Amino acid sequence: MCEEINININETNEIINIVSTEIVEVIDVNVGETVEEVTFNITEEIIQVNINKVTGGGGEQTLAETLVLGNNTGGTDILLNNDDAIQLENNSSIKKGTYDYGQGGGVSRICGVDYEDMWQGGIRHVFDSNGYIRNSTNGFNSVPNFSFDASLRFKVGSFWTLDDGTTYICTDATIGAAVWELYNVIPTNTSDLTNDGEDGVNPFITADDVPSQVNSDWNATSGVEEILNKPTIPTQTSDLTNNGADGTNPFITALDIPTTGQASTLVREVKNMTGATLTKGTVVYISGANGNKALVSKALATTDELSSRTFGLLQSNILNNGLGYCVIIGDLSGLNTSSFAEGAQLYLSGTVAGTYTDTKVLAPTHLVYVGKVTRSHPTQGQIEVGIQNGYELAEIHDVALSSEANNQALVYESSSDLWKNKTIDKTFVGLGNVDNTSDANKPVSSAQTTAINAKVSDAIVNGVTTIAPSQNAVFDALALKQNTLSYTPYKFIETRITAHTGTVAETIVATATIAGGTFNSTDVMKVMFGANKAATAVGSTMRLRINTSNTLTGSVIVGVVFSTVASVTILKRNFMLNNGTLNGLNFTLNNTPNDEANVLNTYSSTSFNTANTLYLFFTLQLGNVVDSVTPNLFNITN
Repeated sequence: MCEEINININETNEIINIVSTEIVEVIDVNVGETVEEVTFNITEEIIQVNINKVTGGGGEQTLAETLVLGNNTGGTDILLNNDDAIQLENNSSIKKGTYDYGQGGGVSRICGVDYEDMWQGGIRHVFDSNGYIRNSTNGFNSVPNFSFDASLRFKVGSFWTLDDGTTYICTDATIGAAVWELYNVIPTNTSDLTNDGEDGVNPFITADDVPSQVNSDWNATSGVEEILNKPTIPTQTSDLTNNGADGTNPFITALDIPTTGQASTLVREVKNMTGATLTKGTVVYISGANGNKALVSKALATTDELSSRTFGLLQSNILNNGLGYCVIIGDLSGLNTSSFAEGAQLYLSGTVAGTYTDTKVLAPTHLVYVGKVTRSHPTQGQIEVGIQNGYELAEIHDVALSSEANNQALVYESSSDLWKNKTIDKTFVGLGNVDNTSDANKPVSSAQTTAINAKVSDAIVNGVTTIAPSQNAVFDALALKQNTLSYTPYKFIETRITAHTGTVAETIVATATIAGGTFNSTDVMKVMFGANKAATAVGSTMRLRINTSNTLTGSVIVGVVFSTVASVTILKRNFMLNNGTLNGLNFTLNNTPNDEANVLNTYSSTSFNTANTLYLFFTLQLGNVVDSVTPNLFNITN
C-alpha cells in the first residue's frame, strides 16, 4: 500500500492521472492561485484527497508571506537586477548606487527626499538631493587633485576625508581644474588667517598694540609704579608656618642631607642632529651646540678633532633631532658585552666610529680610554664609563713645539724649563769645525792615484791575485750571475703508494696549485708523473692536465702516455713558458713517456698566464675496473 502522494500545481492542468497498483491512503495537491481547474482521473482506490490553495505565487504578499507560503529561497541569495530596489513604506529604498566610480555603483541607501548614501570601492559618498557629493569618507590615503571635479559629482564645498582623518574641501569644481584645500588646519602664521578685524587694517595684536612698559617699584606706595597685593617675603624660618609632617622639623636643613648616599652615575642631556639615530652605548664627542644643549656625534680615534672631545656613552637610543642622556662617568648597563671579558679595558675605536675595542690602539691612532667591562653578557652587559683622553705631545704642559721639521729632537732647555724641538746639526753636537767636503771632491795625490790604479782592475782574474776587481768589474759579474739565476726556485714533490682501482672514469690522483708569480714568463717547467701498473690484459692512461680553476671541467691535456703491460711508467715533460704561452711535446702523443728522447716530434701550445693561479692535475684512467695502478711520483720544478 502507498501511504502518501504529494503534487504541486502552479499552472492550469486539465487532467491529472493518478495510476497506482496499490491502494493510496492520502493524496496532497498544492494548487497555485493561477490554477483555475484541476481534473483527477483516478484508477485505483484512494482513501483521501487533500487540495490546498497556495496564494504565495502572486498578489501583494510580503516577502515573509511568500517564503512561508512556499516560495522559499532554498538557501539561494535574492538577486535584484540593476534597475530594481527594495522599497520601504516610508519611500526610502536600497538599490545599486546611482553613480558608477569603477566598481559597478556599489550599494546605496536613498531616503524619501532623494539624499543618497553610497558605499563603493571601500569609500563612502553622501550626495545631496541634486546628486552632488556633500562629503566622501574612508578615502584611504588618496589626496584629491584637479581631476576630482564636477564630472565626478563634486561641487564647491564637497569634503574628502582620508583614513587618518585629514580632510580636504573643494574650493573650485571646474572640470579638469578642480582645487582642493586642507580643511580646519591650525594656522602657524598670521598670513594663514583671514583679515576680518573690525578696522580691516590691523586685526592682529602687534607690538605696537602693547602699551609702553612701566617700571614697577617694590617700595612705591602710589601711582603706576606701585605693586599691588605684594606678598610678605619671609627672611627667616621663624617667619614661616611650622606645618611640617612631624611638626618639629618641617624645613630642610644641613642635618636633613644624607652623608652616606652617593651618586652612582653622572649624565647630561644632549641632542642628536647627525641625520640618523644614535644607538645606546655609542661613544660620542661634543660636535657643537643647539640652543642650550650640547650636540653630539660619533667619536673616532683617527683625528684630534673627533677624539679629544670624547664626552661619554649614550644611555639610550636618540632619534635624529631628539634629546637623550649621555653617561659621562659611572655605570651603563643593558649592553651586549659578550665579546669582552670582565675587567677588560676599553678604548675608542680607530676604525668604526662610535664603537670601542679592548685592543690598545697605537700611534698614529689617538688613545682615548672609554671604561672597563664590569659584566660580560649578551643583553645585560655593564660598562663602568670613565673617559680619559690621551694627550698629544704638544699638549703636555712642559713641552713647547714650534715649526716642527724632519730630523729634529726633543731637547730640554734649562733657561725656560721646557722641552723644545731642536734641529740636530754639527754645531748642536759640538762639531762645528767638521769639513763637509764630499768624498768625491776630496783631493787625492798623484802617488795615491798611481798606487790605487795598480791595485784595481776592470777584469776579474780567475785565480790568486793581488789586484782587486774594480766596482765596474764586480757589478758586471753580479749582473751576469743575476741573469743566470733570474727565476724563483719552485718544487712540487709528492709521493704515495695507494693503488688506484675500481673505476674506469678519469680520476685526479694529485693536484699541484701553482700560485700566480711562481714562474717567470721565460722559465722552463719540468713535470714528472710516475706510476706502477699491475699485470692485466688491458691498458691504462696517465695524463697531465692544466686549468685556471680547480676542476677537470675545461682543463687542457698537456701530456699523455698509454701503457698495456705491467711496468713502472714515468711520464716526463719539459714545458717552455714564453710570455703567456706553454709549449711542449705534442699534447696528444700517447706513446712517448720522455719528451727528451723525441726531439723530432711536433709541439703543441696553450695559454699559461704566469700572473694567475693555475692548477696542474695528475690523472689516471683504467681500461677495466679490475685493473690496478699505483701512482708513486709527482714532481714539478723550474
